[in-house]
Amino acid sequence: MNTALWLVKRDMRLFDNAALGRAVTECAQVIPLYVFEPLVFAGPDWGVVHTQAVHDGVTSLRKNLEYYGSTLVVRQGALLAELEALRRTSPFDAIYAHEETGLNHTFARDQALATWCRERHIKLVEVPTNGVVRGLKNRDHRQKLFSAEIDGPLLPIPKDRLPGSLPPRITKGRIPALSALGVKRNDDLWIVSERVAHDTLREFLRVRSQGYSGGISSMNTAPTACSRLSVQLAWGTISLATIMRYTNDRLQVLSADKDPAAMRHKKSLRKFQSRLYWHSHFVQKLEDEVEMEFAAVNPVFRAGLPYVTGAEHDARLLAWKTGQTGFPMIDAAMRYYVQHGWLNFRSRAAITSFATHALRLPWQTMVYELAKLMHDYVPGIHVSQVQMQAGVTGTNTIRVYSPQKQLEDHDPQCYFVQKNVPELAQYCAAEIINHQSQPLCGYVAPIIDFKVETKIMKDALYSKKKSPDGRMNAKIVYKKHGSRKRSGKK
Repeated sequence: MNTALWLVKRDMRLFDNAALGRAVTECAQVIPLYVFEPLVFAGPDWGVVHTQAVHDGVTSLRKNLEYYGSTLVVRQGALLAELEALRRTSPFDAIYAHEETGLNHTFARDQALATWCRERHIKLVEVPTNGVVRGLKNRDHRQKLFSAEIDGPLLPIPKDRLPGSLPPRITKGRIPALSALGVKRNDDLWIVSERVAHDTLREFLRVRSQGYSGGISSMNTAPTACSRLSVQLAWGTISLATIMRYTNDRLQVLSADKDPAAMRHKKSLRKFQSRLYWHSHFVQKLEDEVEMEFAAVNPVFRAGLPYVTGAEHDARLLAWKTGQTGFPMIDAAMRYYVQHGWLNFRSRAAITSFATHALRLPWQTMVYELAKLMHDYVPGIHVSQVQMQAGVTGTNTIRVYSPQKQLEDHDPQCYFVQKNVPELAQYCAAEIINHQSQPLCGYVAPIIDFKVETKIMKDALYSKKKSPDGRMNAKIVYKKHGSRKRSGKK
């Protein structure tokens, strides 16, 4: 083959990029291409934080490619129309891309791309992403397939093949300004770039990872104790294999050190590795069942749950989105999320549980509303987690997080709450913690009775889960989606 496209999706990097590596190895010329697609930017899950992430990643990738003698060609429009137009001016024989696990609208787009390539006799090469297996027939074999990819050699930047690989006289196109995309830059969001990804990884492994174990549960410590690599993984500025490899290297360095601090550090890094494994495990669920976007994986939960509708639905959703529910820990988390595009896992679980169990908002609504807030949005992880936190899988424990307990356990001095809910700054911690029995002037009263509302939802969920159909379907769900990873094994 003479000329190929490297179709950039969520793989905005040069190091350890299998799609790029194969393209420059198998073809004489390679056109790196990113398309700003209206289909994606108008998707039900898309938010302004995603637009800024893509803009950062595309800008950074173009600079990196130009440093190595190539560039990133940018187009704006429907994918197939832009490919057709590019093909007329710069013919190509193949398209190389990473396999993308997205919602139904991008899945349909990828199916249309495959058809378009077949009709034009263009070879379409799609490579796996972060250990997710396309066409997986049996979960029993997933761990072996995952390890084969993640434990393989990391691919270096193809420095010797990129210079001169771009066809002559191709118009690279202008990256649209953020303002032209309808977004005002938020400086509280992390910059999405390959350089920042690697800098963050090195700094985390060397310093911050010491506080990972024990530090990731509270939002007072989580912003520094967590790796903060999730946004880079989400947009592909670093690969999961790279993070795994460098974490193993760091553990190897610490292996002989018996100092108590080093022992605690190793414990933290092993917990971090476990979280990395779960990354692809959850993505695999959506890869295997794209219908999860709309339908609960366990059919007994697809109808009959007491979700609110109409004006009550809209009022509760608005209060949740704006952090005006009258529950300090929930309101603080929501306001922080809107501004920073990131929360630790416990807080994400708590606000999702509150929305679906206490406010009784449909989990399908929360899939889209939560996604729009997530700077580190990974569709597969997100949809799987929403269903799990909403209690509609039948295989997971139904967890209803008490906002009061989360406040008392993880922010007893109310530092996080006071910082993010300014109207509570004038009150002491004891007054905030006792806000339900002694209302606070200037702060909204609780919009629901937590115990009453959650009992309604829990009774319905447990009734369905314990029914014969619920139990039978739970076994089917586990066989299709359950992890086969044994506890304690890496």
